Amino acid sequence: EGVPYDLVFPEVFHPDGSATRGGFDAVLGNPPWDAIQFKTKEFFASFDFKILEAPTKRERVAIEERLLADHACAPLFAEYKEEFERLKRANDALCEYQKVEVDGDLAGRQVDSFRVFMERNAHLLGPTGLTGAVVPSAFHANEGATGVRQLYLEKMALLCCYSFENQKRLFEIHASFKFALVVAGKTGPTTEFPCAFYLHDMDWLFGDRSEQELRYSLEFVRRTGGDYLTLVEPASAEGAA
Repeated sequence: EGVPYDLVFPEVFHPDGSATRGGFDAVLGNPPWDAIQFKTKEFFASFDFKILEAPTKRERVAIEERLLADHACAPLFAEYKEEFERLKRANDALCEYQKVEVDGDLAGRQVDSFRVFMERNAHLLGPTGLTGAVVPSAFHANEGATGVRQLYLEKMALLCCYSFENQKRLFEIHASFKFALVVAGKTGPTTEFPCAFYLHDMDWLFGDRSEQELRYSLEFVRRTGGDYLTLVEPASAEGAA
């Protein structure tokens, strides 16, 4: 996150030696999906596994308090929490679309790693660059991802969004999880893009997509998804009619 890409890749970002900023032709990845927050129970489990088995909150808190009384544990926990605070401060400084308001209310209180990576991917693109990412279905469904959808739909050009269910264990995550393949270009806004939902087989991407593939315009997304720009998810083209 804190890599100074301009300095590490000057031939990419300043190819002619001027202040004019370039960027990569392509940025691809499968970013982490976790929320950016410290996990108290998991941290203390490295000192005492019993905290994972505590049947009540009272017993868990008692273990935490006992461990925090240890002069070796307490400063490590403080540093652990501060790492997340530093990361949040960096994200606030670098990102514009992680915390947005809709009707005066913050769209999602918790920042997810994949959203930060998607915005940073956009920062690293050259004028004609493309980014592709495998992200959780929260990208097209959750209120918290409203800002990233604003970026990818209104500032960039969303080129596709194909959403898969994990019933065939395409990824080593729970079978109920859904994920999406998203591709976007640096220069927008989006006009129209293909999408599909409730997919199960990766081979679908390379075959006949006509039965399930839909085409959404930006105006359609605004009408159906409102200010949050969520995507409606019919299982087929007939369901979208």
